Amino acid sequence: MMKEAQVENNVGGIVITSSPSFWLTLAVATILVILFLWLKSPPPSSHNKKNPKQLPSTGKKTTKKKQQQQEEKAAQKKRGNETKEKERTSRTRTHPWLLTELKSHKDDVLDFDFSHDGKYLASCSEDRTLILWNTWTFPQKKHKSLRINVNLDHALNIRWSPDTKACVIFRACGNNLSVYAVTKNSDGSLQSCKPLTDYPQIQSKGEIGRAHV
Repeated sequence: MMKEAQVENNVGGIVITSSPSFWLTLAVATILVILFLWLKSPPPSSHNKKNPKQLPSTGKKTTKKKQQQQEEKAAQKKRGNETKEKERTSRTRTHPWLLTELKSHKDDVLDFDFSHDGKYLASCSEDRTLILWNTWTFPQKKHKSLRINVNLDHALNIRWSPDTKACVIFRACGNNLSVYAVTKNSDGSLQSCKPLTDYPQIQSKGEIGRAHV
């Protein structure tokens, strides 16, 4: 049997052996060390499981960011509404004699009339309604009024009777006059306004009628 050849070199007091068994042992030991280190280090998935605190922190940051965005949008909307209100106020409330604003009609107001004693105001609009107002409530925030619907038509003109017990309108489509009876409470505030009678058509179409009492 041939003996394994061994060559020993002495370099600076260090003995280097070129035996094949030595290099095989060194290679096996290196492989074992690599396997041990690989098995010891956890995979990425297990690392996330061992540190679950990192995931909720991201969710909290996202929720906080969304909440901040919602608050910013709400603040912008509020500022926009305030700006619109200021513009509307500056546009409508400019006259020094302006006492109040009457908000009830949803379309263009075609005519209005004060009663002879100045206690009441009547108005008509293209929205097919009549509004009767108590003028002494104008300085207040809430204005007392009556809303009357004009069936299948709208009034072009409206007038009070001298005793304020009735008001007369001129119908646009019917081209005729209609009388409404007005009742009041004991304190003088308006209670009701109901149709009383209709006059026949007396004007040709195309003419602008005006109700005079």
